[in-house]
Amino acid sequence: MITTQLLASFPNGITAWGNTSTGTFSVGGEGAATTYRALLRFGDAHRQVPPGAAVEAAELSLSFVNWAAPALVQACFMAVDWSNYENATLRFKSTGWRYSRWNGSASLNWTEPGGWADCSPDVNISFVVPYDGRTSFWPITLQLDPTSVRAWLANNGSANFGLMFRRVWAVAEPTVFARHSPRWVSRAGGRAQACGVWGVGRGA
Repeated sequence: MITTQLLASFPNGITAWGNTSTGTFSVGGEGAATTYRALLRFGDAHRQVPPGAAVEAAELSLSFVNWAAPALVQACFMAVDWSNYENATLRFKSTGWRYSRWNGSASLNWTEPGGWADCSPDVNISFVVPYDGRTSFWPITLQLDPTSVRAWLANNGSANFGLMFRRVWAVAEPTVFARHSPRWVSRAGGRAQACGVWGVGRGA
């Protein structure tokens, strides 16, 4: 999760990392004092599909907690690499609001702060997280573009840059929290296989 939190003191903002596929991330605050966006990548996805198989369909299940107002959320396939470091030396020099990653010797900037300008223009994802005044828990399943998911698998995952999420609007500007799990269907030798990936996600 990358944010504008404490941006005046830390040019890269405050970044929070989680490393399991059941981790929680938050999105919200676009245009407000503190903005939260989430990066999500399943780094070992290329190891979960058998060699020679082709991904025919892919979906991502998200469970949102939203307690304030209907919220429009957008997502995109990232077109540039990003990385994370938890150690004290690099945590403000790697992925955050200003930087996409640390390349081993220097911090590389996003095209624009916040990373959204580095989304692939090929696929747009948007959906509304409901709110009805009675429940705050909303499971949502997204159908992902299989061509873009296949690109994650090629060349040992070298172009797997994952997804970015942002919350565009809501009446009361709530922060929306989500948990996630992926699933895709591949076909090899005429047989379809459903592949669920657990424990290999890099959630932010």
